[in-house]
Amino acid sequence: MFHVVHAKSLKAITFIAILAFFCAWFLMTQYSSTAALFASTDQVDAAIYHGPSDKNRVALTFNITWGDERAKPIVDFLKKEGITATFFMTGEWAEKHPDLVSEMVKDGHDIGSLGYMYKSYVDMKPGEMRSDLQRADGVFAKLNVEDVHFFRPPNGHLSKEMLDTIQDTGYQTIHWSLNSQDWKNPGEASILAELEETSNGDILLLHASDSAQQTLDVMPDILDMLEKKELVPVTLSALLDDMTLDTKEVH
Repeated sequence: MFHVVHAKSLKAITFIAILAFFCAWFLMTQYSSTAALFASTDQVDAAIYHGPSDKNRVALTFNITWGDERAKPIVDFLKKEGITATFFMTGEWAEKHPDLVSEMVKDGHDIGSLGYMYKSYVDMKPGEMRSDLQRADGVFAKLNVEDVHFFRPPNGHLSKEMLDTIQDTGYQTIHWSLNSQDWKNPGEASILAELEETSNGDILLLHASDSAQQTLDVMPDILDMLEKKELVPVTLSALLDDMTLDTKEVH
């Protein structure tokens, strides 16, 4: 049996095939460009979202952008438990809370930068990014906070241009592997459920701003969960101690 394909049908089939090819190509390039923005510890020109998986360590990281009430109790709790973590903060917040920042440093916590103002770097030009980082650096310098070489992009927004600019300033961009969603105040059980898959090398995102009203209450359960998994919470510096970071001044 022979099938006859008319010219119009052939053109339609050809058009559909070409369209399908370009759609597949577009999706593949979009996926590749997005995936290239993330890396584990073996690639320093991308955002690190995970530490080494061969050691039973994880990093507790807290973002702070505003408020006076929630951060101090979390710092006190960690001190009581003998736990060190990493606090990412805006220069604007640090400027208003110098004593608490000094206490964090004294207790052995890492300090990371969210820039001076909590504004998406994806919407900025490279010069604006450098200016915002430099302003935050000035605050940390006045507070005698040394070795601030971790940067976390506000809202977690990433772009290739942003990553290149941040690397040029000497910072290492840090993302996360598990997001507790604690800022939504969904309930302690929900926060804990978001972290139940925690394993070696994970970077956990939590918040210490006043909007995160349930974080402190769930911290004992988080530590119990980590203990049952035989995971040790450490600072980012300790988690990534096998990674070489070349630091430069922001110009």
